[in-house]
Amino acid sequence: MRSMSLLPRIGEGVRAEVVIGEQLLFLFCTETGVGPAAALFNATTNQWVDRQWAADIDDGKKKAVDLAREFLARVGIPANTPFPDVEWKEIG
Repeated sequence: MRSMSLLPRIGEGVRAEVVIGEQLLFLFCTETGVGPAAALFNATTNQWVDRQWAADIDDGKKKAVDLAREFLARVGIPANTPFPDVEWKEIG
């Protein structure tokens, strides 16, 4: 059973995986010591791509998707390529 804390714990949040072309991307939004942050990890190259601060977890989800779309444009994936449905899973 999950504890009923009023404040989120550091490390709690959500993650999702998307595959577009040959790119396997992990999208994150987690609580940090100074607030929620969205982040993008490229599992294909095993590198962190980018991160942004977020107002809350929902805002972080949107920012993580935006980071992924921006990254895909930078690596040459056409803008009209369909973005898969994102299934968020709780972490932490």
